[in-house]
Amino acid sequence: MENKTISKQLTQIMQMCYQINNVETCREETGNLPTVLVDFHGHTCQLDARIYEEGWGAEVNPDYTAVIYLDYSDASEKLNVLIERLSVTLKLKARKEKKQNV
Repeated sequence: MENKTISKQLTQIMQMCYQINNVETCREETGNLPTVLVDFHGHTCQLDARIYEEGWGAEVNPDYTAVIYLDYSDASEKLNVLIERLSVTLKLKARKEKKQNV
């Protein structure tokens, strides 16, 4: 059933978000480390995601946005795209952290 797939994807997404944002990541705190914002809207069965590759700021536009309705037939495909994008963001974070520690 697709619900099990979507549930696994959502769990993976949240784990990746925590890996990216396991500490405060606004620009004032971490410089330019990536920030991910994810919202779930239960009344519309909707997941919204925003990725800020250079860190979140009040006047900063996200580098990537996704609006995924989890009860639509293309939800699993769109979640996979988000997972891929988060994977790229994790690699970006690792490179930036390595650069900061040099």
